[in-house]
Amino acid sequence: YTKSEKEKTEKEKLDFSEDIIQKFISVYDLEPKSFDFLLSIDKQFVIDELTRIKTEMSNEYKKVKTEKSN
Repeated sequence: YTKSEKEKTEKEKLDFSEDIIQKFISVYDLEPKSFDFLLSIDKQFVIDELTRIKTEMSNEYKKVKTEKSN
């Protein structure tokens, strides 16, 4: 008997941290199942928005770091 590996879900295949995905869910006021459904319908939109959120979050971190050093 050998155990086969479980297929990754679409959400697990995304290359984004859980924080970014949670931010997307809160911005669009979604439930986790709704996020999965949206991902199955329009994956490119979700990826574009997650990329935008990731960029904004990284910019916020950089601003905070520079403000603290001043």
